Amino acid sequence: MLLGEGSVWRCTDDEPYPSALLMCDIREGRPPEMRAELAEALISACVEILGLCIEQLNVEFTQHKGDEMYHPMLGGLSDDWTPDEK
Repeated sequence: MLLGEGSVWRCTDDEPYPSALLMCDIREGRPPEMRAELAEALISACVEILGLCIEQLNVEFTQHKGDEMYHPMLGGLSDDWTPDEK
């Protein structure tokens, strides 16, 4: 969801400044290194495409069991994630 300029702020000891938050709902089980790699790729894309600074970005992951995610185009409830998936 794009909230528009000035909708999300990072508060510091100095003046607050505009920031962005990427929220990723994923199936649980992926190791931290895999999630970090995805976060770094998403941040790089936001820097390159949107012109944001790294300091403006956060990535949050919410992990779910497969049957907590329903995708009509994929036939319904998801399977649990397995290490065989990349």
